[in-house]
Amino acid sequence: GMLPRHKAEPDQDRPAYVLDARFATASIMVVSSSCSALAEAGAAVALLKHRKQLECHPLERFVEECREEWEGYAQRWKAAGAPGPAPPYPYTCEMVRSYVEQEERDYASA
Repeated sequence: GMLPRHKAEPDQDRPAYVLDARFATASIMVVSSSCSALAEAGAAVALLKHRKQLECHPLERFVEECREEWEGYAQRWKAAGAPGPAPPYPYTCEMVRSYVEQEERDYASA
């Protein structure tokens, strides 16, 4: 009885096989804590997921899309009457690259 149960939610047009983040997180926590080998395998996959994410979404493009989205929100808020100037996007490619490099160092030392 430790595993959470998930049922269809017809009122939200959500079949039982479609999981929300809360349910999936609870399930992974229970399964990982119950099976250490699975938890270890998941840790090994994390580095692969990290690398694939960067291959599919180059850093420069990612930062540019984030900046564009930020500016789009700022324009909508301004149009809705937000006071004052919109704050500039706070991250540069160099900053994000340093975060990614730190994460890679953390993976390497784990």
